Amino acid sequence: MRLPWSIPLYPENLARLLQNFRTAVGNPQLPVLMGELGAYSQNPEQWKKINQLIWAHSAKDLFTAVISTQDLQHKGDKIHFDSAGQRAMGRRFAEAYLEKFVGRK
Repeated sequence: MRLPWSIPLYPENLARLLQNFRTAVGNPQLPVLMGELGAYSQNPEQWKKINQLIWAHSAKDLFTAVISTQDLQHKGDKIHFDSAGQRAMGRRFAEAYLEKFVGRK
C-alpha cells in the first residue's frame, strides 16, 4: 500500500497546515490537538514514522498536544478507529486540552 503523502515532506506540510489554520482564524496561538495514527496499519513502519513526526512537531510547537492511540482498535478496515476508540479519543483530547491549555489535570 502506497501512502498518499510523502513522509519526507510531512514535517513541512504539517507546519504549513497548522499555520494555515491559525491564520484563517486570526489566532497565532490557536491550540491544536493531534492524535497518532492507529497501531493496526498494514504499513506499520510508515505509520510509526509519521507518528514520530507528529510528536516531534508537537515538541517544537507550544500550542499543540498529541494523544496516543496505540491501544485503540480499528472498525474492521485497518484505517479508522472503532466507535469505542473514537469515544476514548474524545476523552483523551479533552484531558490533553485541560492539562496543557487550562492547567488542570
